[in-house]
Amino acid sequence: GGKPVASSAAQQVSAEIPTSPSLYHPALIARSQVAAFFRDPHTSLQVWSREHGYPGEERYLDFHKRHWPSGLKLWRVTHPKADLADKLPYDPEAIAQAVDSHAHHFLEVVAGLGDARGGVVVAPFDTELFGHWWFEGVAFLEKVLEKAETHPLVHPTTLSQALSVEAPSPVELPEGSWGEGGDHRVWVNPETEHFWRELASVERQAWEALVQTSAHDGFRSAQAHELLLALASDWPFLVTTQAARDYAERRFALHVQRLRQLITEAGGPLPPWVAEDAAFPDGLLLSVVGEVVSHSAP
Repeated sequence: GGKPVASSAAQQVSAEIPTSPSLYHPALIARSQVAAFFRDPHTSLQVWSREHGYPGEERYLDFHKRHWPSGLKLWRVTHPKADLADKLPYDPEAIAQAVDSHAHHFLEVVAGLGDARGGVVVAPFDTELFGHWWFEGVAFLEKVLEKAETHPLVHPTTLSQALSVEAPSPVELPEGSWGEGGDHRVWVNPETEHFWRELASVERQAWEALVQTSAHDGFRSAQAHELLLALASDWPFLVTTQAARDYAERRFALHVQRLRQLITEAGGPLPPWVAEDAAFPDGLLLSVVGEVVSHSAP
């Protein structure tokens, strides 16, 4: 019982975050037909913050410590800053109460957002958080939706439903991202400059090849697959964060090399590794590429 430690700490930090009523109403990006919804920082803090969010609560499964050689995770968080040697055994029977408590607290946070009255609280998260980084995250989502069914103030909705209720107001949005600093520094910096120089060259070659290649040729699909894989934002992200720099460098170099090979060998037999990188259904990918190619190409 009692107030969750992570929730209490987050509440103190959340109180210092400035917001305004406009944050909870849709906007129409100027000179476009694109509607924008804005992420609520208070609910994001509760779920996403490494230091103050629910996943750091002592009862939840620890992500990092594993049993060797089985690879099983048998320990709980214990404390967000606890050394691996100090982690205590995981207790599955304690999880139901923790999930229920955090789901209740989350809905109360939403209900308590005075600026959001009559608006929409948008709380988007990377899917990998739930069940991967935060093992109990899926159970948390289930409990939140279950409790929301009978909550007097909080009612789940979809963005399309919200737009049907309230017309968005035009707004000028500055360029930015969801990344650190709200800009592009995570992806574009001196450490990743070589990625962008390489991409500038190979992307031009790829578009020229796509225009010249028949829509029914297996090479067009393969070239499009490799181009998308080379353009993946994961590679510069992993370099900047130092999470897996060597892996990111190898993957980027591999897809660039394969793309160049597909460009130079177009018309011949497809390389045997093409099936490995077929990340998207051919029909879907070719229809998108065909539409773009038919309109313009660098």
